[in-house]
Amino acid sequence: MGQQEKALADAESAFASNPSDASAIGQLAQLRVDKGDTAKGLALIQAKIDERGKDRLDYVASKAELQAKGGDVPGAIAELDTAITERPGLPDLLNARCWVKGTRNVGLDGALKDCTKAIELADDPSGALDSRAMV
Repeated sequence: MGQQEKALADAESAFASNPSDASAIGQLAQLRVDKGDTAKGLALIQAKIDERGKDRLDYVASKAELQAKGGDVPGAIAELDTAITERPGLPDLLNARCWVKGTRNVGLDGALKDCTKAIELADDPSGALDSRAMV
């Protein structure tokens, strides 16, 4: 609705009330990046990555998308490359790399390969199918 300041204030409030909620963290980070404060948005996600919790790789994927949105496409892809080296068969990471490449129009042949592999590996391939269709 174009009320970014209000949205940011609501996201800050949601995060303050539950700083471990993944949705609140993701929304706040996204709004910070949208507002042009990419470093602050990425720092929020990086803090969760540094905790090395069970959702760490989900946060890596989120960070990469925000990096790309903030203009650091090579850094985003490198972040995902590292995570995929760590967990090569994780379809969500492959899909994230496909999405970043596709939305930024880089490495499209590799993006298609990532999506196809994610589709083959996923229990629910709907996200990767969507990404591949976009590419």
